[in-house]
Amino acid sequence: MASLRCMCALNAQTRPIAPKAVAPREPIAKRIASAGMAVATSLLLTASPSFASVPETSQPGSNVGYLSNEEVVERREAMHFVRSFDGKVALQSKDRKLWDVKLDLRSPGTVLLRAPDGVVHYLAFSTLQQVDLSDDEVVGAIAFSEWEKGAQPVQAEEGRSVRKLELTREGFYELMSVVDPSLAPSPQ
Repeated sequence: MASLRCMCALNAQTRPIAPKAVAPREPIAKRIASAGMAVATSLLLTASPSFASVPETSQPGSNVGYLSNEEVVERREAMHFVRSFDGKVALQSKDRKLWDVKLDLRSPGTVLLRAPDGVVHYLAFSTLQQVDLSDDEVVGAIAFSEWEKGAQPVQAEEGRSVRKLELTREGFYELMSVVDPSLAPSPQ
């Protein structure tokens, strides 16, 4: 089996990620808190539980070196986000409340966020054209950033008044885009 490699931004050198240690280790939350963003993000570069939990053989211990599902959940919590079994992502705010997350399908680099009170916000990345919410490293980098400061509420016109857009959780996940279709570029 080939060892996983990652780029460590602190010293710009590649190094192998160590396999799961046999000796007891310090909890991941403490290690991430003391490591810094670059190292914390590199900790997520391990085989996913869906791939890792299926051993090549049916012998006990054949998946040694991979993370257990509990360890993956622990790492996600340390990076301030959770992923449900259906793949939906929620970021944890500083007050420890979960905000639902999805992509705007008409605006590249735009993430939609739904606050616990139902108000919809957007977060636009000018340098990213594609945000992959299925990648724990990408979601962890967003969650570890100052995303709460950059999130802007979506304004909805209702008659002559403008108000903040509020949606139920189901309505939020059915939403395709907050971009006005008449303003969206036409496909060529």
